[in-house]
Amino acid sequence: WIKRLVVVTFDAIAFIVAALLVQTILAEHAAGGFSSELISAAVAATVAVAVIAVGGGYSTIVRFMGPYAPGMLAAASCIAALTWSNLASIDHGALKSPASLLVGVLGFLLVYGVRFGWRHLTIDQRDVTRYRQSVAIYGAGAAGRQLVSALRGDLAYKPAFFVDDNEKLQGLYILGVKVYSPRE
Repeated sequence: WIKRLVVVTFDAIAFIVAALLVQTILAEHAAGGFSSELISAAVAATVAVAVIAVGGGYSTIVRFMGPYAPGMLAAASCIAALTWSNLASIDHGALKSPASLLVGVLGFLLVYGVRFGWRHLTIDQRDVTRYRQSVAIYGAGAAGRQLVSALRGDLAYKPAFFVDDNEKLQGLYILGVKVYSPRE
C-alpha cells in the first residue's frame, strides 16, 4: 500500500505542477491569487487521481502496466484539464483554450513519462527475457520485420527466427533474426 500511496501522491503533485506551470507560463493569475490557483489545480488533480483509480491505474505495480495504461492516463489528463479549465475560468473569465490543452498534455507527460521511465529503469531485462515465449515468423518481408519490431517491445514473446521461401534471404540475419528455409 505504500507504493500505491507514493504513486497516487506523485500523480496528484504532477497534475498540480502541470496546472500551476501553465498558469505561470501564460501569466494568467486568478483574482483570488495563488491560493485560488492552487485550489483549482488541487481539485483537478483529485479528479485525475479518481479517474486513474477507477480505470485500475493503481491496482498494479507500475512496472507491470498493461497496454491500456496510456489511454487511461490520457483520459485522466483530459478530464483533469477540463476540470481545471472550468474552475480557473470562474476566476479568469474567459480562459484561453490552449491553456487547458497544455495542462492536459503536460499532466500526461509528467505522469506517463515518469511511469514509463521508471518501468524501464526497474525491469531487469534478464528476468523478463527468461520467461518470453519464442516465436517463429513466416516471411522475412516488410510485415515480418514489422512483427519483429513489435515483438521486441512485448514482454510475453520474442522473435526466434524467420522462415522464408526466398532462397536469397535464407541464411541471412534480418534485424538480428536468422532466416531459415521452410525445409529446415
